[in-house]
This record gives sequence, C-alpha cells and structure tokens, in this order.
Amino acid sequence: MSINRTSFLSNSVANSEHAVDNAQSNQPAALLSQCANTFFTPSLKHLAATRLIESLGSVQKTYEYIAHSPIMAQPLKATLDHLNLLASKAGYLILHGDAEGALNLCHSDPLILTCVVEEKDHQGRKVSGTLLQLAALADDCNARKKRRAESNHGLVEKLALLVGVDSTSQLKAVRPKDWKIKTNLRMQFYIDAACEFITALISVVVPSQASYEMVLQACQLPIANFKHALDNINIHQDVITTGLIFDTNVLVKVLKVLYKSMKLFKDAWREKTDLFMRIGFGSLQGCASVCDIQAFSKGLNRIQYNKALPDRTLHFAHGLPESLIHLGILFYLDSSGIQRLDSQKSSSFEYCLFKSYSKTKKTCMKKVTQSTDNCINRNCLTL
Repeated sequence: MSINRTSFLSNSVANSEHAVDNAQSNQPAALLSQCANTFFTPSLKHLAATRLIESLGSVQKTYEYIAHSPIMAQPLKATLDHLNLLASKAGYLILHGDAEGALNLCHSDPLILTCVVEEKDHQGRKVSGTLLQLAALADDCNARKKRRAESNHGLVEKLALLVGVDSTSQLKAVRPKDWKIKTNLRMQFYIDAACEFITALISVVVPSQASYEMVLQACQLPIANFKHALDNINIHQDVITTGLIFDTNVLVKVLKVLYKSMKLFKDAWREKTDLFMRIGFGSLQGCASVCDIQAFSKGLNRIQYNKALPDRTLHFAHGLPESLIHLGILFYLDSSGIQRLDSQKSSSFEYCLFKSYSKTKKTCMKKVTQSTDNCINRNCLTL
C-alpha cells in the first residue's frame, strides 16, 4: 500500500498546529510536552512561541523557560530571536521619531510588545524597556489635550491600546515613586552646564560696541566647554529605565536663569543673549527627545492655540534632519517653530509657552497611566 508523503506531512502539520493551538495556555509544561512531538514548520514555531509568551507574560520569561528544555530550546529560540530583532528595530524607530514605522512593526507582530530591548536615542543615551516603556521614557504622549473626535497623536496612548491591560503595569514600572527625583538628578547636569556657560559669558570682556561676530570669536572657549559638557552628559549616562530621558522643564529653568543674568552681560547684553539662545538654548533643545523636537519645529504656540500637531515627518534614524543640522550652532527654535538667530521675541511669552508645554505633557502622561480599563471605557485610548 503506497502512502502519499505530501498528504501525510500536510495532515501531520495540521494536527500538530491544532494540538498546540488547543493546549492549555496556563500550563507551559503541557505546551512544551505537546510541542515536543510536533512537526516544526515556521508557522508552528510562531504559534508555539505565541502560546508560551501568552502563558509566561513576556519574551524574556519564555527565553528563561525554554532554556530548561533542550529539545525545545533550539527551534523556539530562533523565533524568539526574530521577535527581539523586530522589537529592537521598533525601539530604534520610537527613539528616532518614526512613529508610523514603529506602529507598523507592532501591528505586524504584536508579540514584540512583550520584548524588553535596549537602544540608543539620537544623542547616544541608552534606554531600556518594552516598546511602550521606551515611548514613555521619551515622553512621547499627546502634546496637548485632544479635540472632540480627534484621535491620539502620542505613541504612549497608541501603544497602550495595543498592549492592553498590561499597559498600566508597564507604565507604572517607569514611573515609580522616586522617578521625579531620579529624573531631576539627571536633568541637573544639563542645568549646571547651561549655568556654567552663562557664567563664562559674563566673564568674557568685549568692547561696548562689539558686533555679534566679535562676541562669538571671544567666546570660543566657553562654547567649546559647554558643548563638551553636553556630550559627556549624553554619552556617559547610565542606562535609563525610569522617569524621562529629557525633561523639557530644563528649558524653562534655563530661560529663567538667563533672564535674571542678562543685566550682568552689561554693554554686550544683546549679543551675548543672542549667542546663548543660538548655541546654549538651541543645543539643549537638540538634547530633548525627538517627539519634543518635532513639537518645537511645529511651534508650541501653534500646537497650543491653533491645535496643530507635532511634525512627525522629522525623523532622526539617519542622523539630524537637514533642516535641523545647524540647531544649536546658528539658530534655536522659538515658540512659533521659527529658526531664530536673535532673542528679540518677548521673553515672557517664550517662557510661558515652554512652561505650559512641559506641564501639559505631564498631565497627558498622568492620564494615560491611569487604569487601562477605565481609559478604554472612556474611549481615551483610540488610535
């Protein structure tokens, strides 16, 4: 009696998939036992990995679990490695401003939302967590209160819906009780660097009628020291797992120090103020998370008063966008998103808008960190 080998294998695979799919997901041992006797097609590997991840809660826990089962470790490890690779790519896109690309990867395989990855942002700062946690660390939430019938524009809100009920625990893990203290300690380095830069500018003596170019030339050493300090802060930080990568309230505090110090610039107060705004304030803007730079580029007053949205077309995956190459060198971004060379705009207006933006982001993040069930019931987590 002849046997159709193709038909036999096809039926065996179908039976294997059915068995794995119907195994009790709350019993990982039973899943492994069932999988050990199956034909491992690519689809079955993914199915088995899916069931184990659902049972254990994350890709990392699944790695640890299958390590005790040599028979299963090899076939499933390749699938888990692939998921981690996709998650790393999505994490990179989140930290470099490509929200659409990151969401597309999450939709293609939602299992990557359970992976824990470590990636660097556009400033080289190391960040670790799930994809939702990376977005939260980057403060990529709604930049303002939603209008009626408007969908969320923040990645935190969008990813929270994909993650589901686990989003609350993930978000609370990056916002422990001491997250503000830890964030403020990191931010103090940026504030200290800016204050030292302002102090150095005060000490530089220039003629009373000096042009901006003359002041710029006389301040080359303070500028170099400031830039070097920022590089050290960004590169040598420990891996960030809680709080914020960069708190935009730093910009508010630095503006406040600058306005109090302007009278100490004496005769060259306008030129030194322009220099600090271009190089000091502009460089600090470049240290912000990409989602905030996207908001600065659109203009905070346009976001707050005209209900515009951050410019999500600005991606940093391949380095600085061409339009921002000279941010922190030749210009800074004012509250209208204009690349300014001077500080002529109303200082109190600028200060208030940056302060309002920072406060609004914290309110939006607090809202989404509430119970996921309550958020879904109120329809506040809509794509």
